[in-house]
Amino acid sequence: MWVSANDPNPKDLMNVTELAINISESLNKKIKPHEVNKALEILKFQLATNNGVAAYRLTKLGKQYGRALIVTGIGNNWSGPVIY
Repeated sequence: MWVSANDPNPKDLMNVTELAINISESLNKKIKPHEVNKALEILKFQLATNNGVAAYRLTKLGKQYGRALIVTGIGNNWSGPVIY
């Protein structure tokens, strides 16, 4: 299931962990989030930022299907972009 970048409700979007769960259930096989990130990179939907952390940015193609939103972690001081 792909999510449109034009979707106005962020609650309808899936992050990479949720996408991995969805794919795992569909395939009846455990798929890990880092495997989904790698596949999205191979398919040219996103690029690794190569700054030493697991961070990605959307490509032009990726922007047609996803969004990068700034989020803040609950219970800690983390905040940053998350791709949906």
